[in-house]
Amino acid sequence: MKRLKKLAIFVLLALFLAEIFLRSYFGFCDSVLLTENKNYEYIPQPNQHRFRFRNHVDYNSFSMRSDEPDTSAYIILGFGDSVINGSVMVDQDSVATSLLSKTLSNAFRRKFQVLNISAGSWGPDNDYAYLL
Repeated sequence: MKRLKKLAIFVLLALFLAEIFLRSYFGFCDSVLLTENKNYEYIPQPNQHRFRFRNHVDYNSFSMRSDEPDTSAYIILGFGDSVINGSVMVDQDSVATSLLSKTLSNAFRRKFQVLNISAGSWGPDNDYAYLL
């Protein structure tokens, strides 16, 4: 009986420590939240700053996976699905639109900003509805 109590305490302590580790190191329980929309089905909620699977995932006030639009920059709109979005498995600095912004800015010595308007499994109809 005493051995069973020790085993139960050990298992509970191990589960508790695993939970703390997974939340703090891998960002478990910090999922990107989506919101329903009658025009384009769903979109990530605006103004989110998440840390998930060791990656930073940010959405601006327009639900774009980009920084806020910079009026002093040349702005390019990037539309797409999960490939453009990058999902939570890609850090904010490594998303295709972030990399393209840096590449264009360096190549032309002017500030470029490629805005990331996307969500998983979005198609042209969702992108079009977002613009309306």
